[in-house]
Amino acid sequence: ELLAVIVILAIVLVVTIPSVINSINTARTKSLQNAADSVAIWFTKQYELNELGADGVSENFKALDFTDKTSVSSSITITDTLLKEAGLGGGTTDATGKVWKSGNRMCVKLTGKSAGNFATTTSKTSSGC
Repeated sequence: ELLAVIVILAIVLVVTIPSVINSINTARTKSLQNAADSVAIWFTKQYELNELGADGVSENFKALDFTDKTSVSSSITITDTLLKEAGLGGGTTDATGKVWKSGNRMCVKLTGKSAGNFATTTSKTSSGC
């Protein structure tokens, strides 16, 4: 009887482990997509504030020049400092990124670092870009 229970548990583990791993990877990929969207929103707000000449624009953002930065191939590399200002990560951002201007919106492409919260080297571009 004990052997039968062990065999049944082994079968259950063999069936469920791949599903759990797949769910974890899907969650990490969606988390990276959400992070790209959030960072793009922050950059868009900073861009709009800067264009209006309003207070509250990040000094690090002001240092960026978006002239002729209208595609991912001409994009600006986002520093860890800017990613942290945009709300990504506490002590570490766990991602690298690029930003460019598309009309009146800012587009962001994030690539997760292989170790960290995203634990994926997948790249995700903010929605609508």
